[in-house]
Amino acid sequence: MKTFDKISSFLPQGEKYLSAENSELMLYKDCDKSDFMNVTNALLKEGAESVYENTVDGNEFSFFCFECENVSCSFSKNEREIRVIAETGYLFPDFNKTEAKGECVPTLFQFETNHSLIDCGMCYILKNRDGSFVLIDSGHQYSLNDSERIHAFLRERTAENEKIRIAGWLFTHGHDDHIVQFTEYLKRFSDDTVIDGLYYNFVSCHHRDSGFWDPELERYCNEFYDEIALHPEISVYRVHTGMEFYIGSFKVTALCLMRTFFRKALKIITILRLSPCSLPRVTELCSPATPLSKKAKFLKNVTAPRLNATLFSALITAMSAQAPTFTAPWARALRLFRIQKSNMMKNLQESKPTGLWSQ
Repeated sequence: MKTFDKISSFLPQGEKYLSAENSELMLYKDCDKSDFMNVTNALLKEGAESVYENTVDGNEFSFFCFECENVSCSFSKNEREIRVIAETGYLFPDFNKTEAKGECVPTLFQFETNHSLIDCGMCYILKNRDGSFVLIDSGHQYSLNDSERIHAFLRERTAENEKIRIAGWLFTHGHDDHIVQFTEYLKRFSDDTVIDGLYYNFVSCHHRDSGFWDPELERYCNEFYDEIALHPEISVYRVHTGMEFYIGSFKVTALCLMRTFFRKALKIITILRLSPCSLPRVTELCSPATPLSKKAKFLKNVTAPRLNATLFSALITAMSAQAPTFTAPWARALRLFRIQKSNMMKNLQESKPTGLWSQ
């Protein structure tokens, strides 16, 4: 990548990784903030366009467009490491807040995936103010007919004479229980659906540390990429730690992705925070067929060691909106979830990734 040539004159040779498809990462150790500033200034001097920058608890994030490459630079205060990622073939998400128009109330739905044959997989559906949707993950290949059920769910909430519009479909990681039903959906229902953008950042199936990927997982991931390639009308965005971007009525904050702790564990997955842009809280958490006792059990099981994706603000504010009607187990589960959220954020800030392993 040309980016690495431009910064090699003032930093020692880093450790180079193929960290994702069409993406290379250069890792520099024992650095400080001045080294990070040297990197960003060098890119600007060479003509790179600054797209977005952010600071979170002393950790620095900067994003650039440089020639034909998208460049993500980050500095970890605790680790004293700089990560420079250069990649091609992907877009940066929309960092500019635009006021969503429409009369729909931004709503979070906990879609109930089919767990009759498998005990993993998840799907969340959020409705934008303009009536479009944001989806997170989909379901396992053994979650039979879930692509059809997702389509029916969206179709029921879309005007009869309109196509379903999905403003964004986010994926936490590339395991089969999170992506297969999306692939099936795209095969079967693309004629009835407009998808504005896909958002993800998967570890490469071919990376030297990807031993936990078995052939079946790799096959499903490749099918995911192949199906997307058949739909050039869909924009594909790559998400990085430190980004805050907007999809319709919702702001998405990327708290942690695989590359944040890249050398330590490739099993670490995406942690996102979604919050409504223009309302103080999401107003509904809906899975009407699920008894409260099962909902409480679901929340109780969402503890740090088994966290698949975290919708901190959206999920907690949605539940808080209905707090007066909670049963005792419901309320205990909510308290437990809040404690887990607090502990997890503390671990992130102290750079202790041990609580983030996905099973």
